[in-house]
Amino acid sequence: MKTKGPKVTRPAKADLNPKLRAEKEQAARNDKRRKWFMKTDLELVERFLNVSLRDGIRNMLLSRRRQVRVLDLGCGYGITLRGLKKEFGKEIETYGLTATRLGSQSYRGVDHLLVGHALEVKPAVKFDLIYSHIGPPYHSERWLDVVEKTVGWLEPGGVAILQVKFGEGPSVNSLVAQPAIRELLESKGIKSHNLFQNVLSFKKP
Repeated sequence: MKTKGPKVTRPAKADLNPKLRAEKEQAARNDKRRKWFMKTDLELVERFLNVSLRDGIRNMLLSRRRQVRVLDLGCGYGITLRGLKKEFGKEIETYGLTATRLGSQSYRGVDHLLVGHALEVKPAVKFDLIYSHIGPPYHSERWLDVVEKTVGWLEPGGVAILQVKFGEGPSVNSLVAQPAIRELLESKGIKSHNLFQNVLSFKKP
C-alpha cells in the first residue's frame, strides 16, 4: 500500500525577490552537498542542540492537554520528525520546512511539508515548538531575520531551539551576536534567552 505523503505548501513564485531567489538556489545546491546532515536522526539532533526535544514535548502535552505542533526548520529528509512522530503519534502535528523538496523522498512522519525560503514561507498555523540544528544560517546569511520570523511563528508560551552556526556556513560568535539577539528578542517582548555553544533558545511570552 502506497504511503500517503505530507501536505505540501509552497510560496507563490511572485513572492520571491531576486536576492531571495538566489539564496534559495544556493540552499538547493547546499542540499546536495550536505546529505549526511539531511539524514541526521533524532538522538543526534538532540546531542547537537544539547536538549531533549522529547522531554520538552512531554511537558507541553501535560500543560497544554492538546495536540502539540512541532516545526523542524531545515528538516532535510524529515528523519528527525519521523522519530518524534514514531514516539508521540497523533499527540503531535509535525511540520517540516525545507528550501527544496528532495527528490522522491516520502517524508514519512511529516504531516505538513513547507517548501521554500525561510523568509518567504508563510505557515497557516502557530507552533508550540520550533527547533533547528542547521536552519537559520543554512536558509539565509541573514540568520537574524530568520530568528525574527521564528518568533512570529510561535504560539504564546511556545519555545524555539535554534542552532545559529553550521559548518562551512556563516558562523556566529556568541559574544558578538549577543547584543543583536538581545535587542531583537526584547523588541518582541522576550526578556530572557540562552545562547550557548551557538544554540539559541527562548520562550515566547
